[in-house]
Amino acid sequence: MGLREILDSLLPADTPAEVTNNMMEFAKKHPEMSEAEVVAEFEGSMNRAKRKKKEKDLKGHMKTAAAKRKITQAEGKTKMAYGGMAGGKKHMYVAGGNVTDNAGLLALKKASPEAYNKITGK
Repeated sequence: MGLREILDSLLPADTPAEVTNNMMEFAKKHPEMSEAEVVAEFEGSMNRAKRKKKEKDLKGHMKTAAAKRKITQAEGKTKMAYGGMAGGKKHMYVAGGNVTDNAGLLALKKASPEAYNKITGK
């Protein structure tokens, strides 16, 4: 555990608005101090408040991103569309489409089934 974590656990950081209010009250009680001196006095508190706010916002964004990832993972991959049968095998295409034996192979099958079987392996 680092010094920053110890300090935050002992003295919880205020919000930037609370630090600004405290700064204004301090300036009213000490009119002899210049604005720059008052700002310097509260610089550490303001930095802690801004850092705490940033961490809180970041955690909220991380939860949102994790939820989006879970939704995407649950849907899974996009399924490929059935493209048809050619050569006794199913063919799948993302954009649809259709796979069939070409006209030359179909003509060869009618003319010489033996040659067709040698080419296609059937």
